[in-house]
Amino acid sequence: GLPMALALLLGPITYHEHTVELYREAAAEAGHDANALPISINAHGYVGRTSRQARDVMYPHFAKGMAENNHQRGEGMLLPRPVFDAQSTPRSGLLVGSPQEMIDKLLTYHELYGLNRAMFHIGFGGVPQKEHLEGIELLGTEVAPVVRREVAAREEGKAA
Repeated sequence: GLPMALALLLGPITYHEHTVELYREAAAEAGHDANALPISINAHGYVGRTSRQARDVMYPHFAKGMAENNHQRGEGMLLPRPVFDAQSTPRSGLLVGSPQEMIDKLLTYHELYGLNRAMFHIGFGGVPQKEHLEGIELLGTEVAPVVRREVAAREEGKAA
């Protein structure tokens, strides 16, 4: 009956499909309403005014953070810009892009996993305060209200 928190650093947005399937099966076997249990996604991200601006702000800090925080793998994890950009596409796990891209990606996460919460790690690698605050503002004023409204409408449609 415990909630599930998924984490996705890099990889396809569908990475946890099997994990969530097993979680719901185990919950049902234990007598819980598997579809009512909360599931969240925890991922690195940044919301910018445009896709390009978001990626340009996030990349150098994310790459630095990956190198500094993965030293146990040797020299750190180098993340070339093309790899970062590939991880920023609609079907990849990073939550980075314009407000509309984030709305679309969060709704995709909701469709795939039935998520009811998403947690962005915005400041990873030392994103400067100005950009950090701008990303939080866009997330709170342009992304979250639309996602909440859309999810509520979809859930209402399922109940009807």
